[in-house]
Amino acid sequence: MATKKPFRIAWAMDAFPDAPEDFGHASRFFQSLTHSAISVEVTPIYIFQVGEIMESFPGRSKKSQAAVKGFVEAARRSLQKSTEALGLNGIRFNKPVVVPHPSSNPGSSARAFEKVVRTSGYQLVVMNTHARHGFSRWILGSFAESFVLEASVPTIILNPKAKEPQGLKTLFLATDLSDKSETSFLSLLNLASAVKGEVVLYHKLIDRFQPLLAMASPMAGVTLPESVLRKAEARSKALHKISRLEKRAEAAEIPMRIILDDTLGSISESILAAAKNEKASLIAVTARSGLLASALIGSVSRQVVRTSEVPVLILHTKKGGSAKKTSSRGFGSGLLLGA
Repeated sequence: MATKKPFRIAWAMDAFPDAPEDFGHASRFFQSLTHSAISVEVTPIYIFQVGEIMESFPGRSKKSQAAVKGFVEAARRSLQKSTEALGLNGIRFNKPVVVPHPSSNPGSSARAFEKVVRTSGYQLVVMNTHARHGFSRWILGSFAESFVLEASVPTIILNPKAKEPQGLKTLFLATDLSDKSETSFLSLLNLASAVKGEVVLYHKLIDRFQPLLAMASPMAGVTLPESVLRKAEARSKALHKISRLEKRAEAAEIPMRIILDDTLGSISESILAAAKNEKASLIAVTARSGLLASALIGSVSRQVVRTSEVPVLILHTKKGGSAKKTSSRGFGSGLLLGA
């Protein structure tokens, strides 16, 4: 019988954090994976911005090269010490990877990190939001956004409010049911299969004209038959798309429940409320590449990341290019986003 391959995770770490508890939320997430009866392998990765050190040395002198080498070794020892101090049972930590990078630009650093993750075949990236300086200071800013836009690998974002899930039992997917979002759904099915969890598919039906008509109604006697018809049509279209996804979940033997939300209110707040009501182990949202991607991440997804009490999984709809090289390394069955 072939040995089952471990679930490989790249952990974005700061080699010199403000305090030891900076790693607490990530370590608790790793521990929750051990409840899912899967073998977990974690590699700490730190992008060392050489520019911050090279400014103290003119040119490419031997002193500058020695300084860089010394800091790389110090960073590696620091990461090793931090992971050993966690004392997690059932989690294998690989030798820390420290990548010297000449630029301190967040976007450039994110691309360097993405290249390491992509070419090494990791199945998941974990980022901690607690640290205050160094590499991790961008986790809620331009670094995270840059990485999410570049990445072809699902990414877990943890904030200080995140609670420790007792295993990944309920995976809550907030989706707009677009054609591209089906790729995200397939990736989440792979994770659900790996951890033996269920999927809750959440979709919010949005009528952008209803609030305006509702405000006009008491003053002008306006009725809302068109709004009712639009809502019924939107529900019918949503159910048609969902039926296709249900067949995919059934074929994969993954239990799935559906929530269609037609209430008014903030999309992010509705997602968080529904996830809390369902006792979700994590919330999955989709990031997109393109001209509007930054704005999308800056609204719904960012708000969910910042206020969620459970880990947030950022999925991707990216296709082609480098993503194809890693498509066979998805959550266990080769359906990674970008496939």
